[in-house]
Amino acid sequence: MARVWQWLTMSGGQSDEFGKVTIFVFVLVQGLDGAFTYIGISSGISIEANPLMFWLMSMLGLGFTVIVAKLVAVGFGIILFCLGVHRVVAFLTAIYFIFALFPWSYLFLIR
Repeated sequence: MARVWQWLTMSGGQSDEFGKVTIFVFVLVQGLDGAFTYIGISSGISIEANPLMFWLMSMLGLGFTVIVAKLVAVGFGIILFCLGVHRVVAFLTAIYFIFALFPWSYLFLIR
C-alpha cells in the first residue's frame, strides 16, 4: 500500500499536458456527477447513498447541497493539481467515474 501511495504522489516525470488533461476530466466528471445527482435525486431523495449528503440535502436543499459539494470537490482537485500530484487527481477521477457516474448511468438506463 505504501508503494502505491508513493507512486500516486510522486510528481517527477509527469508532463504538464497530463496534468491539464487530468484536471479537465476531473472537473468534467464532477460536473456530470452533480448533474446526475440532481436529476436522480429529484425523483426521490432516498436514492442518495452518502449519508452526509442525504442529511445536508434534507437540511439545506438539493440544489444548494449539490453545488457546494461539487465546488468543494473541484477546489480540492485544483489544490492537488497545483501541488503537482496529477496521478492522485487521475485516480480520484477514475473512482468518481466508477462509483458515481457509472451507477447513475445504469439507474437512468434501467428506468
